Amino acid sequence: MDICHEFNPALLKTKERQEGIDCAYELNQRYPELQIIYMTEDAKKYSQHIFLKPVNLLGYLTKPVDLIILKKLLEIAKEKQKQNDEKRVTIMCRNHKQIFYLDEILYLESRAHRTMIHTYEGEEVCRDKISDLEQRMGDTFVRCHQSFLVNMKYIRRIENESFKLENGEEISISKRRYVETKNRYFAYLNRIEK
Repeated sequence: MDICHEFNPALLKTKERQEGIDCAYELNQRYPELQIIYMTEDAKKYSQHIFLKPVNLLGYLTKPVDLIILKKLLEIAKEKQKQNDEKRVTIMCRNHKQIFYLDEILYLESRAHRTMIHTYEGEEVCRDKISDLEQRMGDTFVRCHQSFLVNMKYIRRIENESFKLENGEEISISKRRYVETKNRYFAYLNRIEK
């Protein structure tokens, strides 16, 4: 991403707003797995600004671009992508196979003999049982209710009988599963804090 890239000429450029940095930030909010490499001619002017809006930053290049450094950064990106590919699942949705990164799934919901896959992009419907999908989702997901399997990465807080997610949604925790769910969630928090 060119730091001086103007993606919306209708917006006034201010000291607080660098178009390329803001564009990279907005893209990374929508696509968290997106890896960003910043480029600029004026390294002194922007070197501190690149950290003001967090993105999945892979590198920083100055123009003219050194092809050896660009090649090394792209090799690093390729390796990271390979690791990310291991964190995905293929699910049959509406008569076609669809790939989901586990990190993009907020939660799964069992509704009317179907499973709804909720992501930031929206929801997809599949015919797999939630119990079958639970086995494939990995240890960042917790089954908090007969109808819900939640990605703990997106839980903002646990309340009396529900999870409050980052997007504002509330997911019920059944009384039968409450203690186990709470223990799994706190164990997850301890793991990521280390």
